[in-house]
Amino acid sequence: MPDWQASEIPAGSGRDVLMSTLAPKSVDGVKAAGASEPAAAGWLERDQPNALNFLRLVFAATVLFAHAWAFGTFGVDPLGSLLLRTQAGDAAGNAVNGFFIISGFLIVGSWLSGRSADSYLRARVARIWPAFAVAFIVSAFIAAVAAGGEGLHYLRSIPKQSWFVGIFSLNQGELERALSFAHNPYPKTVNGPMWTIHIEFACYLAVALAGSVGLFRRRWLVALFTAFAMCLAAYEQVYVPGAWMHWSRFAAFFGAGALFYLWRQRIPKSAWLALGCCVIVFASRYVSPYFTLPLALTYLIFYFAHTAPGWVQRIGATNDISYGVYLYGGVLEQLYYSLAVKGTLPMNPWICFATVLPFCVGCGWLSWLYVERPAKRWLR
Repeated sequence: MPDWQASEIPAGSGRDVLMSTLAPKSVDGVKAAGASEPAAAGWLERDQPNALNFLRLVFAATVLFAHAWAFGTFGVDPLGSLLLRTQAGDAAGNAVNGFFIISGFLIVGSWLSGRSADSYLRARVARIWPAFAVAFIVSAFIAAVAAGGEGLHYLRSIPKQSWFVGIFSLNQGELERALSFAHNPYPKTVNGPMWTIHIEFACYLAVALAGSVGLFRRRWLVALFTAFAMCLAAYEQVYVPGAWMHWSRFAAFFGAGALFYLWRQRIPKSAWLALGCCVIVFASRYVSPYFTLPLALTYLIFYFAHTAPGWVQRIGATNDISYGVYLYGGVLEQLYYSLAVKGTLPMNPWICFATVLPFCVGCGWLSWLYVERPAKRWLR
């Protein structure tokens, strides 16, 4: 998700002089929260042109593609069978890993470039909550429409407190009832992909906590935490059922992105290094991916983002619709399969993906124009 910086303090003002006097100084090359951002010194600086928004859009479409198979119970999607497979068993899990890598980089950068915890938290709330709340409500009414004559019964089956709890806790599970797409191949699930959003926001809060106690001034502690998360995720993958849903996995990939921001001025840009990371990524299917994948995949993501052609870097640079595409993909695919069960549409995952994707792009545009961007301006 994109990070939004607070507006600048006018240069030369009395407040500027006071802030420059009182602002925390950088430690070991890492700027503390409140200090001014140093001039661009390398290819990984956030003000360099990049294709990160394009990649997020690709990741959102990949999640949509993988769930066209999952919601239709057609097994593992073709892309997931070719790429490295996490315990999630499809390409969606790997796309979500990419989301968390980019977030780790941008969100730590947002904290370190911000003037205060207040501006940071307002930007994070504006980014996540309004669009989620709208998608939560819209998903409920889509599920009601799919229920047909039982639509009102479905809405009434959701306790009043569940609307508040679901939106406040970023938990789409509050919408899941006995009538939630009850006749679908994958029943009682309204908008499954939204389950990662509360973990994303928890990572935002963790960054604020870590920054407040000065953790980013000691980068080795961030590296130690990330290494521990990688080891724990690798252990859980082998010994814990459903480990792909555990927080250690997300901490490993988010931490890898954070490390790349903290060491951005020392990471070389090398095609040979990128090629070596490709080898590591594809070799990861033979060992636990959590030992090898986070750092290698992180390098590949940022290498591509900063070497992609200009036309690729311009996609999504102004209007980032990836969050909206992600939020509406699950419920629209469930709606498709509810119609397929009735014989209205073909029961085919390829056709499901091709049909739903344009609607998701439209929802993403509407979410960006009328929810996300206004929320950003209002809460700035």
